[in-house]
Amino acid sequence: MANSHVMLEARDLKAIDKTIYQAPQQTLLARSLIKPYTDIPQGATSYRYYVSRSFGKAKLADERSNDIPMVDTDLTPVDQSLFRIEVGATWTDEELQQAHLAGFTPNLTKIATAARAIAEKENQIVFLGDDTKGIKGLFNSPDATVTTNDAGPFSKITDSGAIVEVIRKARKALTLINGFANIKPVLGLAPNAYEELNRRYSDYDSRSIMAVLQANGWFSDIVSIPELKGAGDGGKDSLVIFDNQPDTMQVAIGTEMTRSQEEIVNFWTHRIALYERLGGIILRRPYLVNRVDNV
Repeated sequence: MANSHVMLEARDLKAIDKTIYQAPQQTLLARSLIKPYTDIPQGATSYRYYVSRSFGKAKLADERSNDIPMVDTDLTPVDQSLFRIEVGATWTDEELQQAHLAGFTPNLTKIATAARAIAEKENQIVFLGDDTKGIKGLFNSPDATVTTNDAGPFSKITDSGAIVEVIRKARKALTLINGFANIKPVLGLAPNAYEELNRRYSDYDSRSIMAVLQANGWFSDIVSIPELKGAGDGGKDSLVIFDNQPDTMQVAIGTEMTRSQEEIVNFWTHRIALYERLGGIILRRPYLVNRVDNV
């Protein structure tokens, strides 16, 4: 008896590939802020990078000086495993037949949802890590600076100037480091704290707190990061200020999101799996990350 299965057509696969590429773009906040590092050989199970926990200082010297100060004297190798993120989507024979009879591609909402799920998991791992894999993220790196806003959450601070001062002091932790006085780091905030920045600055200044911060020119970007909700000690909301230059941090990507070949399971069900190989955050200069809890 001839095989009665209808298969995904070339146009279906083309539409699926396009959806895989487009669907997660709105979700990939981590990659919009931190550039990916993709120079990892296919098949590698881990990669190594070096963490700098100090910085060198130059000095005046004469031509015959033989005691030149050396930089990068405290580089620590870190070996990080790569792991897979995977999820799948299925269609029945009947769904494919009905779509093809009508001249349509099959329902791509399933594959868009799968692609978005992988993108969201990537964000979560880059920002928060994964305890089950022993991976630390940007917000809970043991080497980053962590402080607490004793004045309480932004929603309880009535003086807008006090909120700006909390942020200024947090930024100062980076700009006072030798050689980084002129950097423009990223300011990320938990959603509630971010919304508080839209508050009117004062009775005498109709600008928002956000507009005041932007006018100061302190940051390259000010963004709301959902993963900062409850990221602090005791489940407190946090803000984080970090230098996002590639020399400081990158996102390790072993394999970009891709799909498997079509597989038929349970006799009448067609399945395509999506997967990505990820190594989490590469944090080379953890001293350029400052998290502030209780905002």
